[in-house]
Amino acid sequence: MKSRKIIFKSAFVIGVGLFVFLIIKVGPMNILENISKLTWKSLGILFVLRLIYWVIRTYIWRRVCQCYGDSYSFSNFFAARMAGHAVSYLTPATYIGGAAFRTMSVSSLNKTKVLASVIVEKTVEIITALLLTVIGVLMAVFRISIPEGFKYI
Repeated sequence: MKSRKIIFKSAFVIGVGLFVFLIIKVGPMNILENISKLTWKSLGILFVLRLIYWVIRTYIWRRVCQCYGDSYSFSNFFAARMAGHAVSYLTPATYIGGAAFRTMSVSSLNKTKVLASVIVEKTVEIITALLLTVIGVLMAVFRISIPEGFKYI
């Protein structure tokens, strides 16, 4: 249990360090300039859309866990998902780090079942992304006219 806390704290420190490094590298003024171009209304809409996205993903993950017979509150799943998302953004491990953190975050459930649910949920996510990519490419090929200048590139 103690080593788990050390790993989480280390990942947090590394993530915050990388975040600060990126802010310095890009330049705080560049970031603020780009943010200032957004209106409060557009920021609110973007926030609400992103929140809906995460609520839906949490619901899917919770339903997969329920198929394995595990019951956990939606708010706990949502907290684990958001913590996993933060870890995936703030650590070099990207998606894998967040999924592993998510698995460890729901401590009262069977770890094997939770890990299986994360793998199933990730698989559904990847298949959905691939399917939508294929649909998008087909739409682009058959529905969008390509300008003359780009036809021979």
